[in-house]
Amino acid sequence: MTNPPLPPSSASQPLSLSYDGTHIVFRLLRCSGWGPELMNFGYFPHRGLLALPANMLVLLSRRQFRLASEAIGHLDVQAGDDVIDIACGRGGASYIIKCSTKAARVTGVDLLAENIRLAKNMFPRLDGLDFVEGDAQALPMEDASVSRALCCEAAFHFPDKARFVREAARVLKPGGRLVVVDFVWTSAAFREHREHEFMRYIRDTWHLDDLFTAEEYRAAGEAAGLRLVREIDWTDNVTRPLQEIFEANVWLAKRAWGRRVLRDFQPLTRNFSDAEWDAVAYSARAHRFMVPLTRYKVMVFDKPAIR
Repeated sequence: MTNPPLPPSSASQPLSLSYDGTHIVFRLLRCSGWGPELMNFGYFPHRGLLALPANMLVLLSRRQFRLASEAIGHLDVQAGDDVIDIACGRGGASYIIKCSTKAARVTGVDLLAENIRLAKNMFPRLDGLDFVEGDAQALPMEDASVSRALCCEAAFHFPDKARFVREAARVLKPGGRLVVVDFVWTSAAFREHREHEFMRYIRDTWHLDDLFTAEEYRAAGEAAGLRLVREIDWTDNVTRPLQEIFEANVWLAKRAWGRRVLRDFQPLTRNFSDAEWDAVAYSARAHRFMVPLTRYKVMVFDKPAIR
């Protein structure tokens, strides 16, 4: 099997192209029901290889909704709260917050004008729900203007994560809360693998340069005046199950009867060529390399109230 060429460097490739569906990873995700309102990996309550058949049969969009809902639960939104959804993508989590909590106002902020346009077109115009263009590292909000802030599976894109944490702390009111859902290095020592062929493929695919460790997030929070009150590891509910599905697709695609199964359950894969399945297999190997190097964490920060 020949390895496919690496995608263009993330330094020159616009972030929007990381999710535009031309890359083989995102084509396969789309074929599995991923998106378009939400852009997270999805939360799988049932774990392990015994759960693999069930996990493969459920549309990824349902798992994505579950992940967003689980993350929103950690915000502990109270009646009357103003909430900001940082790097909101196409606005799915913002809409869920507005519909499932008693928040007075929810504002989704995203760097990409195209995402904001899609969010405004995709969701009903609800009182107290808005989408605005803005940078997570320079939020378009006043100091101490929001009660809750969420950044769900987006901070790995940010060049300066410490600056993002400072900005979130700045706009939070005393007594406010920030929930960050992100990939982190299992150990800072694993940064030495950043230039490995597989990691360069991952970095270019997902448009990331570097990750924080959980300890670096804690330190950034403390420096910004926030206190880490909860740290939850979702690796076994998010990245590991999705990797198992990824590899199961590759295993099936290598067999004639497996291709027929895939065509029945994922009809949109019926036109994948042998070369495209080879590209999927290479991508699965690259993502497998990353699994032990990273964890998928939920970090809950509180901003102390003024006494």
